[in-house]
Amino acid sequence: MLRRLTVYAAFALLGTSLTACSGRATTGVAVGQTRKIGELGEGRGVICPTSSARLDEMLASAKDADAYQEAVEDAVTLRRGDKVRIEAMPDARHLEVSVASGNDAGTSCWTVDRDRLFEPQ
Repeated sequence: MLRRLTVYAAFALLGTSLTACSGRATTGVAVGQTRKIGELGEGRGVICPTSSARLDEMLASAKDADAYQEAVEDAVTLRRGDKVRIEAMPDARHLEVSVASGNDAGTSCWTVDRDRLFEPQ
């Protein structure tokens, strides 16, 4: 009996940790939803590269200004209040959005799902 409870507890913890790691449980964002850009933290916008590869390059280039500039050369800037449609979430780190309103309406880009970036429509 104790062994069975231990196995159930392990699976319960595993399920909880997988949800927490996915990044989706914190924001509730799902493919197909339209959301409004919310809290941006410091700055005037969120840089949103045009491909998942460029997003990876941007995130990896924190100390290399040239690599950062190359990764964001054709990036979109998401601003508070812009409306976006969630197009794809291939993994916990990458999120593709198409911009539905604002300066960059009609374009799509890649960002990282995080708390308070997306508000419900």
